[in-house]
Amino acid sequence: MDRLSEQAIAQLRADGIAEEDITLERSVDCRYVGQGYELRVPAPDGEITAEWVEQTAATFHEVHGRTYSQRFDDKPVQLVNIRVTGVGAVEHIRIAEIEAGGADASGAIKSTTQALFWKNDSADPEWVETPVYDRALFKAGNTFEGPAIVQQFDSTTIVGIGQKATVDAVGHIIIERSA
Repeated sequence: MDRLSEQAIAQLRADGIAEEDITLERSVDCRYVGQGYELRVPAPDGEITAEWVEQTAATFHEVHGRTYSQRFDDKPVQLVNIRVTGVGAVEHIRIAEIEAGGADASGAIKSTTQALFWKNDSADPEWVETPVYDRALFKAGNTFEGPAIVQQFDSTTIVGIGQKATVDAVGHIIIERSA
């Protein structure tokens, strides 16, 4: 545990985390001897002594009882793995805002295409002339109504007929039903 703790602290320090912002979480994977699966339980701080082992086993019995509605306090407990997780507290990450641009989203249109959409609750879809937007060209505050197709390098977003989309300050596309 000490070596794992030292490694976790060293890595967090190397990542620029201040000493006062480092927390270590110790845990142990336990099972009853002969059991084929383990449960992870929190491990107490401090030196590993007979009392530490007894406390860890008692915690395992409690966790096993809560998880499986059975506990076997008379059975020996096997500690399979020990773990130390280092946690570094960091300031809230602020998402960068995109350039503001007003409501007009036409500057992000890169083409138009024919696309199938259901109109007015019809049983069959119809071909509709549909603008295709480049998401990278959106500005904060842009709004547009469906039908529309928004393309980006890793996905495509469809705004259906009767829906309105607004681009927020960080570039999220908020899609709502039109009134």
